[in-house]
Amino acid sequence: MKFLDDIKKYYLFRAFNKRLAMPVWFLFMVDQGLSIQQIALIAGVSTALSFILEIPSGSVADTIGHKQALILSMLGQGAGLAFFIGGSFWWILAGSLAYWGIGTLMTGTHEAFFFEKVTELGRKNEYQKLMGRSRSVSSVFSAVAVSTAGVLYLINPVLPFLISACIYWLGAAVVLTFQPNQKDVSVAKMEGFEAWIHHFKVGWETITNSPPLFYLMLFNAILYGVTMASTEMQQIILNNIGLAVALFGPLYALKRLFSASLAPILHRFRSVFTTTKTLIIMLSSLLTYLILIAHVNHTGAIFLVVLFASFVIIISDIIISDLMNQLIPTGSRATTLSMGNFGGLIMKLLTLGFFGIATTLISIETAHLYLAVFVAILGITLLPRASAAFRDSL
Repeated sequence: MKFLDDIKKYYLFRAFNKRLAMPVWFLFMVDQGLSIQQIALIAGVSTALSFILEIPSGSVADTIGHKQALILSMLGQGAGLAFFIGGSFWWILAGSLAYWGIGTLMTGTHEAFFFEKVTELGRKNEYQKLMGRSRSVSSVFSAVAVSTAGVLYLINPVLPFLISACIYWLGAAVVLTFQPNQKDVSVAKMEGFEAWIHHFKVGWETITNSPPLFYLMLFNAILYGVTMASTEMQQIILNNIGLAVALFGPLYALKRLFSASLAPILHRFRSVFTTTKTLIIMLSSLLTYLILIAHVNHTGAIFLVVLFASFVIIISDIIISDLMNQLIPTGSRATTLSMGNFGGLIMKLLTLGFFGIATTLISIETAHLYLAVFVAILGITLLPRASAAFRDSL
């Protein structure tokens, strides 16, 4: 791939880091004869494993090198998806654990790798623009992929998982062609457990000694975690309003096409909106989603409402990622970012737990309204501190 520079290779890598099987993920388990209890067990254990490994995986990535960590992650996630082909409870459990467990090597690491890459190329100020382009490319690829999942599933239920595995392995091959970053090379000076502890301590000290970074990560973790948890409840709400299962795939495709169209131009927000205003827009978008998802029961309108949640995720992935990277000094970057992701996982688990308890007493729609009040209070409280470090915060 000598005809592609590393930035364009990163775009390709992001495109290959997608689950074609997502729209039929749980349907496959049901059709293989798994009970609701078994499916819940698989989801719970996999989430718990991601929760436990999130921060250690960042330290591992900083120790062995970001490029090497990305290769291992893509190979491991591909293997996890291939395990699903076994079809039994134990094969699917093993596949889910492999996919979500080894996948923690990806979170934080690919952002750290790309930030260091564009910095070494002298294009640090273009990070948001370039990250937006990568998001756009991956979203277009994902939209096409998920829209075919249903058809492939009808041909043979294992096809979406087999093809997904092959796509991940192709992604590993793309990463293999990257030139290593200088930061990747330097992290290998210490070995083993000593290096792991070093990166963990540096990451922790970076966050605790920088209140602006701490509050920005906390603000992002709350909004991102709530958004991700709520989007997992979408299928229940969609089913409640009578949306045909056949339209689930197109809905996933719409969200990714929305990301593809918005991501490349999102960097222009920074020339129009201050940091504070950007965070306000992020918070307002989430609140709008939580309120409307509880009231809209029209099929056409629901397609528009879900885009507010997608908007929150896009802002987090591009703009907030850049702001956090600016506040992190060189070294142990993946570990530090993983700690922020860990906060998002905690918030996601708490929100899912809230839905589980609340829906025994009230409807899922009403639970979203209570959640909106909670997010509004926390978001408004944290907003001034989350944007305080930036000159344009006023």
